[in-house]
Amino acid sequence: MPDDAKQPILLPPKQEFTRLIIREAHELVHHDGIRETLNCVRRKYWVLRGRESVKGMVRRCVTCKRKAKNQRRLLDQFINRWRTEYLLSLRETSRVLHGTEKETIAVGDIVVLKNDSTPRMFWKLARVKELIKSQDGVIRAAKICVVNSGKGRVIELRRPIQHLIPLELKLSPDTENDVSPAVESAPKEEESTRQRPRRSAANTADVDENFLKAMADMGVDGQDPDFNQGVFPMMQGMMMNLLSKDVLYPALDELRTKYPAWLDEKKSTLPSDVHENYSKQYKLVCEICSEYDKENEKDTEEIKKKRFDKLMGLMQKMQRYGQPPQELVGSGVQGQGAFGENFGPDKCPVM
Repeated sequence: MPDDAKQPILLPPKQEFTRLIIREAHELVHHDGIRETLNCVRRKYWVLRGRESVKGMVRRCVTCKRKAKNQRRLLDQFINRWRTEYLLSLRETSRVLHGTEKETIAVGDIVVLKNDSTPRMFWKLARVKELIKSQDGVIRAAKICVVNSGKGRVIELRRPIQHLIPLELKLSPDTENDVSPAVESAPKEEESTRQRPRRSAANTADVDENFLKAMADMGVDGQDPDFNQGVFPMMQGMMMNLLSKDVLYPALDELRTKYPAWLDEKKSTLPSDVHENYSKQYKLVCEICSEYDKENEKDTEEIKKKRFDKLMGLMQKMQRYGQPPQELVGSGVQGQGAFGENFGPDKCPVM
């Protein structure tokens, strides 16, 4: 250790000479940081409260400020590349080394039919009817049932397994047989002579009947065996998925939060009967949200089924009071509200 370091010159902290000494040392170490600058100063001088003085000098250094901006940008670039490149390559490497259990498609699964010529939002839903194995015993294709958008008829197609994207929906034998083959002997109306299959639950029976009526208006025969065995259970599963908490709860919870203040604000301007309808609709929104709040991962299928039936009944009651106020539901899709322009009992017979 040199003598100057053993017996350094004491310097007061807040003096112009001390600032110049620190600045010179900072430039000698090429703006390398607080610790390096302080070590360079202490080779000859000992600044009282030296670390604090060096920090202030580095904070005011224009060169260090410019370098800090570039360093932040480089750090952000590294983080982004680490997420987009390294993590993805790590996943691919893990697949190669350890292999992965691919999600298999079984008979009765609901799948999305991949079509490169159309946008993803227009891909059709289908039900797997039969799996086709090749000579080596590997499943490479499948027969699927899909609804023809033009005629509304169920058609059977054969597609490679790579074009089928499985969803978290599966028709078990219990679900397929849940629709009773017996038809209730109800009085027939003059304009319709079709008999509709009914389910045991009252609310679900109304939903099924309305759904079949909508399909009949589209030209789909409700008594077609392919329809009853394929599309009808598939659409029922879709309805349960569309009424899930992840889909509806955020919008309904926001509506529940905004509704009271809106009712108080419009109480003096709205007719009494209209205000009363909106108040009843608000109570139903609260009941629906409370049902969603009761959901638990440990719920059995029976509990989920009962909750679904109750939600369907509440949604039907809610529709009787019309569409929620436009100020609360927002714009949603262009030209429609968040619940759609056709949100009403005469426009949405399924609900």
